[in-house]
Amino acid sequence: MKLLCKPFLLSFLPSLLMTTVHAADPRLTNEDIRQSREVREGQLSSDGTDVLAVITDTTADGGRPHLWLLGRDPGNPRQLTFSSSDKDKGQYKAAWVPGGLTVLFLQDGGSGPRLFRMPMQGGEPQQLTLKEQKDSKLLATWGPEDAGSDFDVRDYAVSPDGKLIALIAAPRDSAEQQANKAKRNDAIRFGDDIHEATLQIVSLDGNPVLEVALTGVAAVAWDRASQNILAVTQAKFADMGPSANVWIVDASGSATPQRIEGLPKSVTMAAWISKSRIVYLAHCQHDSPTECLDLSSYDLEGHLAKNLTDPLEGTIAPDSPIIVDSDARSAVLLFNRGLNQEAVKLNLENGKSEFFDAGFPVVSFIGTNEDRSGWVLIAGGPTEPNAPLLLASSSPSSKPTRLLTPDLIPGKRDLVVSRTISWRSDGQQISGLLYLPPTPGPAPLPLVVHIHGGPMGQFTDRYYPLVNLLVAQGWAVLQPNPRGSTGSSKAFLAADKDDLGGGDLRDVLTGVDYVKAHFPIDSQRLALIGYSYGGEMAGFVAGKTHIFRAVISGAPVSDQFSEYGTEDGPIAWYDHWYFGNPTVRFSAAWRQSPIAYAPKATTPTLIVQGLADTEDPPGQAFELYRALRQAGDQVELVTFPREDHPELHRNFYGGVSVEPWHGLDLRNRMLEFLTRAFEAKQPSH
Repeated sequence: MKLLCKPFLLSFLPSLLMTTVHAADPRLTNEDIRQSREVREGQLSSDGTDVLAVITDTTADGGRPHLWLLGRDPGNPRQLTFSSSDKDKGQYKAAWVPGGLTVLFLQDGGSGPRLFRMPMQGGEPQQLTLKEQKDSKLLATWGPEDAGSDFDVRDYAVSPDGKLIALIAAPRDSAEQQANKAKRNDAIRFGDDIHEATLQIVSLDGNPVLEVALTGVAAVAWDRASQNILAVTQAKFADMGPSANVWIVDASGSATPQRIEGLPKSVTMAAWISKSRIVYLAHCQHDSPTECLDLSSYDLEGHLAKNLTDPLEGTIAPDSPIIVDSDARSAVLLFNRGLNQEAVKLNLENGKSEFFDAGFPVVSFIGTNEDRSGWVLIAGGPTEPNAPLLLASSSPSSKPTRLLTPDLIPGKRDLVVSRTISWRSDGQQISGLLYLPPTPGPAPLPLVVHIHGGPMGQFTDRYYPLVNLLVAQGWAVLQPNPRGSTGSSKAFLAADKDDLGGGDLRDVLTGVDYVKAHFPIDSQRLALIGYSYGGEMAGFVAGKTHIFRAVISGAPVSDQFSEYGTEDGPIAWYDHWYFGNPTVRFSAAWRQSPIAYAPKATTPTLIVQGLADTEDPPGQAFELYRALRQAGDQVELVTFPREDHPELHRNFYGGVSVEPWHGLDLRNRMLEFLTRAFEAKQPSH
């Protein structure tokens, strides 16, 4: 459940002309989305002068991320790296080496991710090669070309003194394994093909490697003295529950790793406060979905944990970092609060919070430097795509400066303003975002209801390309946050346990009634769309209600039994929290499966699915398609080769993608499908 065209080619794409508008039209078009960029990362230089940013190409140009240098003083941003071939997947995970003379980054040239270093005073990037010697020791060297590294680098962290790099690296296939695959002697017992990540410590100059006796390494963090590392490890298989351990690693190699006793098995990352205290993220202390996280401090000597975020109203944002401030008294996180996602500084003694004044409702990334002398926030709002902001001070109350970037959206477009609305459902307060055309045509308006993924997810008050595209057609859009969404209380987050497609669907339908009662909405022209859990909700809607003219289901779960047995392992435990083991709780799993209601479906349905999806596998879309078709429903299924769950999610929502045409095609199909439904005669039931 749970993310430059040639004119003659355009005739092969369905209904492209329906979104083509006059050049002077200020509305966002589908082609505008294909020609847009994204800012994804930002790190501050040691002197607080420059920002090392990761900015993508447009989808039309391949969507690859590259390194850019952005300055505090006005001036043109400078692109530092480029892609050398179609196999090159771009550069990401950028970092300054303390001192500012060198930057590091990861790049996958087609054979796996590698670590590169690049001098800022001129010169070509050099690649780190890790080779096993005859004595089984590893040797690290830097060179201009791929020297056949024996490891893929999944992540890394630079020591605060700039002398060492902690690598999270996974071994590649051995020569014997490669030879067997070449001979097609390649039968594999399940799990044997998974190369677990290891921890290796190298100097910036290369030479001998310190190999740490840990496997399954998922996260690392240096102490301020550059002497010790916190390493979080995870078991190879996590479908039976969390299995994390946290270790103290001596960077000199003079001591074996020491496991920290008394920590929960759900730790996802950890950071040092002092020699005797750490802070970590782990599963919330209250009964809640497995991805709900609390921040806790831990006394290594007294073995005492203290939860710092449980009293806060809201939830820690997915993929939030932990950045301990230079005073070792506070930590900075990303936090969902209401319809906003904000950067917050938490006091590590008493949990008191101070939110950064970003000037925008949504902060998607936090970056800083080794001294925490300033902060980089990537932030935006409904009419502002995410852009980097620089706080030249460590104070959250400082006013940020917006940094100049290349154009993120082509031309000047009038982006739609959001309206915050709320309503009551089953005694609970439900919030949502409503978007209306700025110059609506004859009332009443068609309404498209858009459901987020998850279920543990939410719509925040940010820029949505898909919403702007829908509103440009003259339609209203409602994005509700029903029970089970983040940004509110833990009880609200847990309110859809064992009730998927039940109370949360009632919240959505009550929201539709509220919007119809207070805004000029045509109750005869309603549609519902969604991706992931939103696609699953669309499946429920197809069989549970007949108020919608059309339903679009992206990467849905349709059958909890087959989904649970075939989805990616860690996701299965996420689903387990909601309804348990389907083979044991048969009736509960069936009640929460959309195909259970398919025989009653009458609403025209479009299903879209990526064929490389392992999170919600393609079989789920085929099951829903067959069930609706056998019920006599009007149903279409469109599949997209090479697309996994996150990539098709980006194309569904209008994010930057490495597939130059899939997103344009997908969104045009959606527009065409909805237009046909809104223009058709009202069916009788």
